[in-house]
Amino acid sequence: KQRRPASARSSSVFPQSPEEPVWGKLYNAAMGLKVKKERMSEDAQRQKMAEEEQRAEACTFRPAITHAAQDAYRYGGGGDNVGHRLHTIELQKRERNREEKRKLLEAERMEACTFKPRTCGATRFTPPPTQPGDSAFERLHKDAQTRERRRLKQKRLAIQVEDLSIQASHMQADPRYAEKVLAEGRTRSHGKQPAPRLS
Repeated sequence: KQRRPASARSSSVFPQSPEEPVWGKLYNAAMGLKVKKERMSEDAQRQKMAEEEQRAEACTFRPAITHAAQDAYRYGGGGDNVGHRLHTIELQKRERNREEKRKLLEAERMEACTFKPRTCGATRFTPPPTQPGDSAFERLHKDAQTRERRRLKQKRLAIQVEDLSIQASHMQADPRYAEKVLAEGRTRSHGKQPAPRLS
């Protein structure tokens, strides 16, 4: 085996000519490979499409699909998970029912309010009288506490309404559940057991 002189080895690894550096050659080679791969994938895709067209021409059967079926597929009827759609519809229905019940409760509550004060449009709002030791901070703090109590009361009422609607739906679905709840209510009224929490 003959060895090349050191000057010949270094010239092949590191070109001495200012024509084109090694990294430029590597870059050009990589770009050439990239273009070649792209062309090959385009050719493969064209060939695949041509094969599919030939298969489609060979198939003469065309199913007769009604317009209703096409519309159902186009507007979300086809391809979706039926269970997911039914679950979504049920959730929307429950939300509408909850909102209607809330509105009914609010209307009943407002019917109980019979007093309607007559006010004069010329009167101006006067802030509540302040006590000598009240600062603006204390008034704002009391106001925030009042609002928080009101919000919690409304939240409790909404939870109670939802619990009652769930109980009612269970009672409609399963008559044995209604008997169980009635039996627990009788037991509770005699003081034997604490009230069950239904969720």
